[in-house]
Amino acid sequence: MARDVMDVDRLSTEISYCEIARGLVDKPVAGHPCSKIVATQHVHNWNAFQVPEPWSGHLTESPILFLSSNPSISVAEAYPTGSCAPSEVTSFFEVRFDGKWVNKKNQSLNADGSYGPVVPYWSCIRNRAAELLGREAVPGVDYAISEIVHCKSIREDGVLSALKTCASRYLPRLLQFSSALVVVIVGGKALGYWNSLELPSVPHVPERDGTPLVMAFGRERVFLYLPHPAGPKKKCFVDWVRKEKLNEVQELIASQRLK
Repeated sequence: MARDVMDVDRLSTEISYCEIARGLVDKPVAGHPCSKIVATQHVHNWNAFQVPEPWSGHLTESPILFLSSNPSISVAEAYPTGSCAPSEVTSFFEVRFDGKWVNKKNQSLNADGSYGPVVPYWSCIRNRAAELLGREAVPGVDYAISEIVHCKSIREDGVLSALKTCASRYLPRLLQFSSALVVVIVGGKALGYWNSLELPSVPHVPERDGTPLVMAFGRERVFLYLPHPAGPKKKCFVDWVRKEKLNEVQELIASQRLK
């Protein structure tokens, strides 16, 4: 177990201190797949760069994992930059939803010590996790949140060009460490990105009903799709997964296997 924890922490640090992102901040390279997304922060010093998000929550314990395209960026949030020690950054993401950095109202702690406005994405995800659990969901414990592309940007700027580079470097190992029995792809763009990946163990995920129980990244899992909370489509699982299948998924989470 200690070795596993060390490996997980090492992956978290590798993503947060991505050598590609660091290199492009210090010395931009025109035409590199990750240049555009790195440049969206408009900084020229790694110490000022908001580090890529590996995941938020207890990845190795949460039975549900929500995957979106890439993390959005806030200039007000008390969020790690390249100037932070790796151990501090790893701890931030592991305990992000445990009370200090994000409160129970889904407001993130700002650099000035105040809490910002409610983050609608986090609130919607918590509600959808509760729909699968049949009870109130505990963020970071019942579910973790991650992305296919880890660098932050506004409105998914730069994601498409960075997609294959970032996913091939990190996604397989992230999912191998995840204990999630249910992986939810959030958003139409994210679903398109996911289904375009040419990586081993990446199953095609349809909009309706998701996948059957499949072996993926060392574990049997179900993959589901859910529209992005900011989009116009209906947001509940019941609108995208037939009742019988949804019951099976709920049983899978409750009993660790399909009945």
